Amino acid sequence: KVSRRQFFKIAAGGMGGSSLAMMGYAPAAAANEIRGYKLARTTETRSTCPYCSVSCGVIMYSLGDKSKNVKSSIIHVEGDPDNPVNRGTLCPKGAGVLDMIKSPNRLKFPEVRAAGSNEWKRVSWDEALGLIAERLPAIIGEHGRDALAVYIGNPVAHSFQLAAGIPILVPMLEGAQIYSPGTVDQWPQNVVSALLFGHMWAIPVPDLDRTDHLIILGGNPSASQGSLMATADVLGKLDAIRARGGRVTVVDPRRTGTVDHADEWVPIRPGTDALLLAAMANVLLDEGLADPGRLAGCTDGLERVRDAIAGITPERASGPTGVDATTIRRLARDLAAAPSAAVYGRIGLCTQEFG
Repeated sequence: KVSRRQFFKIAAGGMGGSSLAMMGYAPAAAANEIRGYKLARTTETRSTCPYCSVSCGVIMYSLGDKSKNVKSSIIHVEGDPDNPVNRGTLCPKGAGVLDMIKSPNRLKFPEVRAAGSNEWKRVSWDEALGLIAERLPAIIGEHGRDALAVYIGNPVAHSFQLAAGIPILVPMLEGAQIYSPGTVDQWPQNVVSALLFGHMWAIPVPDLDRTDHLIILGGNPSASQGSLMATADVLGKLDAIRARGGRVTVVDPRRTGTVDHADEWVPIRPGTDALLLAAMANVLLDEGLADPGRLAGCTDGLERVRDAIAGITPERASGPTGVDATTIRRLARDLAAAPSAAVYGRIGLCTQEFG
């Protein structure tokens, strides 16, 4: 019989899981007990990850009694199992948030680099703001507003306090070039939404609870938690589609984790998704499967689309995409035959020449 104190000595000595099992201990249970012991003296704070629109729930554990003027320090971050969005899971960005907090390269104060110098010098906020107020008008006067650029990162966009200041700052810099993570990954989707629906953020998302047939292109919900869909337990909902007799198809150059929750994986050559979709649309229109129904009054230009893709047949698209013509026709027909269907495209569709 091993006492609790002896157990911790054994664990600290590097005994493997197999040795613990031989003594009657389950390694997983032992790890949970150690974890609870380590976190027993910490303060638990629930929050959300600021890195993307999913806003996964996280639990932060910190040491330090503020009532005794001891600075609190976060020692551990993990997914919140009670949060309905991520149910305890985190992507690599969320899992690495503690590394970001503790990083020696993290910028915590204003720094200034003089012209021609390679050295960054820490300055006060008053100095930094004063320098901006002094130099900004001079730069605009000499080079015009095209010389200005603003970058808005995800932690800013997903922070209520910081995001509230952006609509005030940006108009004051009228004409400045504006950049964000969206300019790297999803701006094509914003442009298309503006052209099709009248607003850059009118991005349609599938209603997974009422979808019978789902095609996923350029997205990997197993890693992103269903970016932009803002739904809880997205993989569980993919499984639910299949459980009620529906179908999930993943179109992706590589076999992602989402394929494990799908009925079919269709490999495709990178950068040819638009050609595949055009060929599928060609089948829908050519075979009379495109019926706008009650949406007819909300649509315009369907005949122009027909003319534009008339020559993009499945046979023509098969070579460049790597998807055979029979599969392309089946994908289109299955989509049209489903009681309710949706096509979900994400960043993989945007970060290519014809995004």
